[in-house]
Amino acid sequence: MKSISRIQLVSFSLFAIWQSAFAQDDTPYNIILIVADDMGYGEVSAFLPEGRFETPRLDRMAAEGAMLTRFYVPTPYCALSRGTFLTGRYPFRHSVVGNPSPESGQNNFGLPRSEITIAELLQSKGYATAAFGKWHLGHRDPWLPRSQGFDEYYGILYSNDMYPVQLVRNEEVVEYPVAQGKLSQLYTDLTINFIEENKDQPFFVYLPHAMPHKPLAVSDNFYTPETPDNLYEDVIAELDHCVGQVLDFLLRSELDRKTLVVFTSDNGPNQGGSTGGLRGMKGRVWDGGMRVPFIARLPGVIPPGVKTLIRLPAWICFRRFAPWSESMRHGIEPSMEPISCPCLRAQIMLVLVRQSLE
Repeated sequence: MKSISRIQLVSFSLFAIWQSAFAQDDTPYNIILIVADDMGYGEVSAFLPEGRFETPRLDRMAAEGAMLTRFYVPTPYCALSRGTFLTGRYPFRHSVVGNPSPESGQNNFGLPRSEITIAELLQSKGYATAAFGKWHLGHRDPWLPRSQGFDEYYGILYSNDMYPVQLVRNEEVVEYPVAQGKLSQLYTDLTINFIEENKDQPFFVYLPHAMPHKPLAVSDNFYTPETPDNLYEDVIAELDHCVGQVLDFLLRSELDRKTLVVFTSDNGPNQGGSTGGLRGMKGRVWDGGMRVPFIARLPGVIPPGVKTLIRLPAWICFRRFAPWSESMRHGIEPSMEPISCPCLRAQIMLVLVRQSLE
């Protein structure tokens, strides 16, 4: 995999932005954002080839797109990073500065409806939107996913170690207790079904997996009873497989060149995971807690085999929306749209350009 110079990065990124901004008669690109829970920097073998984890599908995704080796989440905690992923704003701005938790009585806060999420922006442009997996941005009525721009939701509204662990469809509890070993495949199947149902229109899928957050759980297809001490490796193997299933379906459906797929994690690993030798872990502000894998793939726009060492904070990812979001937040129609929503395929490239020029 080759490294890319700043000049090269600016060159192809500006081309992608130009293409997005002016090809208004093109079909808008689809977007899939996959977020692992507590996955460390060293748990994707493309980032740590000598490590103990094998992730052939994520490695292939990286080889076919771009891998960012210095991608930083805003904090080493779940909910705070997730709010940033969806709004592009610092946690102290989107106001989720702690983890909602029903078992500890942390019930009365979440991502405010006044915040403008990427799902809301895309929904306003005709995208079908869905979230399948861990929400953790408020588990009571004012803060549920469908109040933040998602047409559909299915998953656990907080971490999988918080009581009661229950599956929710939209606003209704549909399963309790939950057999957590099925979650990775369940969320993947829901994603594929949603893509199939909406393949004739632009779509945005937010796929925040439950794993490898503790308690670890894996399906029978990936559990290896002959090696009972490597449950963590089994969990990562299934996650990797599930990412591959989504990519394979896009290819079969002739959607792979029309869909931006991004894979990352909300923070560094807990006990048992791998930071790839970086200092710290989840809950610590050293690199091990905040530097996570990031892979972006969009054939035809993102050149294959890109590996960049540019330092990239997560909150920049959707900063380009700030002028529009601020206008919408105050009920004002913006006078100029910085980059139209159907052109989101260039957002990741734009982020890289801005960082490379700093």
